[in-house]
Amino acid sequence: MRFMHYLYEDYAYLRTLSASFRKWSRLYGYDEIDPPAIEDWSRYQDLPQAMTKKLVKLIEPSGAIGCLKIDNTMSCASMTLKLPEGTPLRRIAYNSKVFRYGQAGSIDEILQLGCENYTDLGAAADVEVIRLALNVLEDVGIPMSDLRFEIGNSSFYRAISEMVELSPEAVETMMNLIEEKRLTALNAFLEGSELTEEESLFLSQLPGLFGDFKAVFTKASSSRFGDACQAELNGLKALYKLLENLGLTRIQLDLSQGGNEFRYYSGNIYRIFSQRTGKALVTGGRYDGMNGVNEACGISFNTANVVEWMKTMHTPLNVPAQFDYAVLCDTDDPGDALQIAAALRDRDFSVVLVKLKSTISDTFEQPECRSAKFVLSVEGPDAVVFDQRMNESRRSEVQMLLNQLEIHGKRRNTINETT
Repeated sequence: MRFMHYLYEDYAYLRTLSASFRKWSRLYGYDEIDPPAIEDWSRYQDLPQAMTKKLVKLIEPSGAIGCLKIDNTMSCASMTLKLPEGTPLRRIAYNSKVFRYGQAGSIDEILQLGCENYTDLGAAADVEVIRLALNVLEDVGIPMSDLRFEIGNSSFYRAISEMVELSPEAVETMMNLIEEKRLTALNAFLEGSELTEEESLFLSQLPGLFGDFKAVFTKASSSRFGDACQAELNGLKALYKLLENLGLTRIQLDLSQGGNEFRYYSGNIYRIFSQRTGKALVTGGRYDGMNGVNEACGISFNTANVVEWMKTMHTPLNVPAQFDYAVLCDTDDPGDALQIAAALRDRDFSVVLVKLKSTISDTFEQPECRSAKFVLSVEGPDAVVFDQRMNESRRSEVQMLLNQLEIHGKRRNTINETT
């Protein structure tokens, strides 16, 4: 098996990404769920054969067949089948793992972070999920200047496959070669097919329908497939204009892409790349009609690629204080420390207890002390606050806080500051 390979330090980056995503998804009106990890095998029977081979099957003693969840988008859409009629289901966010067979038969464990929009807003919903993704990326330190956008339309892809006389298996092989831009292998495939010379020539040029939006749009519109796909091209142009209005300038058009390996996209598709790493940070698109959902679109973060960017391209991670207070605890007589910690938590401060060691330097070397905004020690009638970073605005706040705390019926009014 191939499991997620995050190191402990990586979770600081994942926490930052998850916290930002939760903040922005809430501001956009999304409800977070965690789709079940085990699902009914029959739900995936209509997937392309290449994908059903990636399902991790589970067989019960009774003979019933289940599988590990392979994709959160499909799981979220299936929830609409179980809701009472009239129940609103507009926006869903998720932070959940999926499992797939990878190369050489290994089981890949993948963390997916994304959102699904089921509103009937058309292209405005596309722009909304893209804006949400941009807000999150900027929030974790990835500048807009590093981002490159690709948009396409899976309907254009399907129209091409339907206009050539090839078996479904041959079409799938051909389109995979086009998507992967394997020109030599594609030309060899076309030469061995029974397609006309004109069809083969056009199909051999499809990998080149990628680049500057306006140039590719003009080329596609004037091609033999332009009339058949005019509605899709017009939809892409409308989306391009909306994205331009957001101030996005590096927008490329890629008409050689079918969306993703599941083939469930029904219209516009979009991807956000880092120019520095060359890797996709966000993918998404429309999947109208899935599981009876009339209109739907969504995005998913490639968490591994985002974390990699944050680790290798960002300035060294300045982890914010994780706790408001670290309260030093005398393990032989922990009563005062326990009570003052409880009083602070009652006032919505985050607090951790830290063992009071023989020297103050050893005490402060403990990671909890270094991760706290303030380190507080209770000694007799005095409360001692240690913080080398404390500024004037925090002094008055801490003073007022300690004046309110009553331990054993006494007020801790004295603050001794030590640096």
